[in-house]
Amino acid sequence: MAINYYSITQKCYNFNIDKYTFKQGIMKTFVSLSNATTMKLIAEGIETEEELITLVNLGVYDGQGFFLLKPAETFLGLPEEIKCLLMKL
Repeated sequence: MAINYYSITQKCYNFNIDKYTFKQGIMKTFVSLSNATTMKLIAEGIETEEELITLVNLGVYDGQGFFLLKPAETFLGLPEEIKCLLMKL
């Protein structure tokens, strides 16, 4: 089974990544791995504009977190297409 995606969590590397060059160096390594393989890198836990800018500048183009969109409190708060999908399950 091939790995298509891997995610980097906020607790490991993304939290305050804009302030720590060590974390930025590790993320550059993950970006290089992603570019050299067919795996897609996803940064999780993006909570500030500075973190987002740093991650994009490092070559990370997929992510999630409070800065981008707050989690829905209920399934009713999800976009219509997701609600329709859930209704089919």
